[in-house]
Order: sequence, then structure tokens, then C-alpha cells
Amino acid sequence: MRVLFLIAAASLAATPASGQQWTAEQTEVWTAVQSMWADYSSERLDAAFDAHHPDFVFWNDGNSVPGTKEMADNLDTFWFGSSDFHETSATPLTIQVFDDFAIVNAYVRGFQSKFGGEPTWFTMRWHSGWTYEGGRWLCASNFLYFEAPVR
Repeated sequence: MRVLFLIAAASLAATPASGQQWTAEQTEVWTAVQSMWADYSSERLDAAFDAHHPDFVFWNDGNSVPGTKEMADNLDTFWFGSSDFHETSATPLTIQVFDDFAIVNAYVRGFQSKFGGEPTWFTMRWHSGWTYEGGRWLCASNFLYFEAPVR
């Protein structure tokens, strides 16, 4: 019985937070996140890049060290320029807001065709830091971990 309780507790702890009630601050941050992903999905890259803080840094599982905003913009221009995105959605797991800084953890899933090939699903774990500056939330950093594509 104790084992069942521990399994149930662990399952609840791992449940995505999308069903939670968000505070106004959390909702405001998540709205900025969704807007940025919508811009990426619609290949409005200038708008997506505008959501990045000027000192933005990124790190993904393919890089040994974090990269600069310029490197991220170049990589995303190549990545999104060579892919057709049929669908992209982000599911929030946690959103923590500390005054003018927020930490967001989410799963991002998409259905894409790369280099004109067959469409495949991708899933990534996405961890990002956001800062409130100039009257809006800007993505200051992110870490991406791509899981194996689902075929």
C-alpha cells in the first residue's frame, strides 16, 4: 500500500501544471512565451527575435557551451528557414515569478518537415529565464533538450 501511495504521489508531482490556476503574473509571463512560440511557428522570426533580451543566451544539448543572442538568431534563422512547421505547442510545467524575473519550464511539441523531408514529431524540454523590462517580458536565457523524434 505504501508503494502505491508513493507511485501516486510521484505521478501527481510530475503532472504538467497546465491545469493549475495561474496567478496574474504567471499568466502574463506565459502569454509572452506563447506569443514568442507563435511567432516562431509562423516563421515571423524578426518578431520572435524581438522577444529576446539583448543579452540573451541559449544552450542546447548539441552545444558544449552557451551561445550568444547573435548565435541563437543565426541558428534559428537556419533551423526555421529549412523546416516547415505544421504545428507547435508548448505546455507549461512550472512558472515561477520573482518580481521582474521569471523561470519557465515547459514541454514543446511540434510537427515539422526538415529540408523537404517527411514530417516528424519532435519534443523538447525547455527551461527559460525571462526578465520584465521596458513594459514587457523578454526571454533572457533558455536551455533546450530535444528528445528523440516520435515517428
